[in-house]
Amino acid sequence: MGAVGFESTVAIAQDAPGNEEQPSGWTTRRGNPARTGAVEEDGPTPYPTTDWTMDPDGSLYDLEPIVADGTVYLPVTTDNSPSGNDGYVGAYDAETGTELWTQSELSAPRSPTVSSDMVYVATKVPGASESSETGLYALDRENGDIVWDRTNSPEWAPPVLVDGLLYTANRTGAVAVDPSTGETEWRTEDVGGIANGFDGQVSAVNGTVFLADGTALDAEDGSVQWQASSDRPLLGSHAADEERVYYLRSEYIRGDDDRVVLEARSIETGRIDWTYRSDDDEWDGRKAVTDNYVLIVEATEGTWAVKALDKGTGTVEWTSELPGEFIDDPSVGNGIVYVGGRYFPTDSDYGRAFVSALDATTGDHLWDYLLDSSDLETSPENPPSAETPIVADGNLYVDTYPAGSTFDYEYQYYSNFFALGPCDKRPDEEDTPNDDGKPDDCEEYERPEACIDVTSNRNVSEFDAGETVWLNGFCSTGSDLTYEWDSTEDGQSDENGTSFPVTIPECGTVTVSLTVTDSKGNSDTTDMAVSAT
Repeated sequence: MGAVGFESTVAIAQDAPGNEEQPSGWTTRRGNPARTGAVEEDGPTPYPTTDWTMDPDGSLYDLEPIVADGTVYLPVTTDNSPSGNDGYVGAYDAETGTELWTQSELSAPRSPTVSSDMVYVATKVPGASESSETGLYALDRENGDIVWDRTNSPEWAPPVLVDGLLYTANRTGAVAVDPSTGETEWRTEDVGGIANGFDGQVSAVNGTVFLADGTALDAEDGSVQWQASSDRPLLGSHAADEERVYYLRSEYIRGDDDRVVLEARSIETGRIDWTYRSDDDEWDGRKAVTDNYVLIVEATEGTWAVKALDKGTGTVEWTSELPGEFIDDPSVGNGIVYVGGRYFPTDSDYGRAFVSALDATTGDHLWDYLLDSSDLETSPENPPSAETPIVADGNLYVDTYPAGSTFDYEYQYYSNFFALGPCDKRPDEEDTPNDDGKPDDCEEYERPEACIDVTSNRNVSEFDAGETVWLNGFCSTGSDLTYEWDSTEDGQSDENGTSFPVTIPECGTVTVSLTVTDSKGNSDTTDMAVSAT
């Protein structure tokens, strides 16, 4: 068990990014610091359509795009040959795909973590050599400039940002870093995954930092809370919730065979609560964690499916078969499961990437959508497959790669990126895994937007105390809207309808909120403060 150490830090007269309000969206790998792959974000509702595409001139294979406050951040590898390690981080407008900036003065990046004003990036380490540009970087969100770097150690785990500290690991151990300066706050040696040959994933929840080697640390000072037994087979990627941390454990059997087990451990003690093992071991522990289930992707005799395991017991609650292959990590946004993969139409020898949506409670299919790569460059021998769809701001963001290719260069040449927005109608048959046609244009779905106006020629500030002013929601946008008004700030509707009366108070302020909801159940809320002049 390693020692805990502290290093001096430089005090600066500004707030640490971790103490500021964090951006909304999918802000780190697997969406949040707990690495659950589940976020309180909507995907395309009720159906998807392709808003824009791009060729990133490189690969996002086995990485995730990050989306925060209307900006997409892409970690792109442009050279992954044994002696190469080039790449860039690019920032793009989430609505249009317009490039905002790129930063290429670093090695090939892993999936970043985004705060209110910084982008934190750990880089990959090439197999044949180590570059001076490998390390941990902080970039300015506005322009991509390097604010600080930690290249003293070449290999770092992709960090998580929680309560004003950046948690990561390198070859010497686990580290907590000041996100503003890059200075070490504490270090715990000989733990963290990378130090012991793991991939080094870090997650954090409820004041505890979990590491890929099965170690749990106190987030405040780095002291070891518990460690999984080191004489058992290897642990791997993990996700945590308020009760358990879910680890993948691999045990070498023979040849190229591994036995793969999912372990659910108590976050308090590390005790194993339950385990799950696939009958065929044809999975690598890809998972998402929701309020009720651990969702995994499993292949059995060539059939791919999403399975929902009860979080408390590990029993299978539902199984939903998927129409394709190479199904990637599941992601979840507000009760809907999204997965990507590849589908071969019956009347074609060339496959297409697709995305599926499932109900997270029942596993029922909601829709399948084929991605149109006809205007993009794809591999002639290895058709594209979709990786994990990222959920943010009512959209999905997903990259494709030449599935099954054994050539490194193909992953750079033939990878593409798609942004899927909302559509008001179900995808046509040619857009789904029933046909191989080219998707048609789709009528864009308009999400509701609440707006409050005054039913008078006078501004609300011109009314005197005791007068009654009528407010209305006619300026709201959306289709088939219902209107709910609340003037008591208790979250309960006081009245329904397009208009609402409020009496100007003698003193103080009345805050009136309006929630509009459309026929598809999507809603938006705004408010107006009313006070005497």
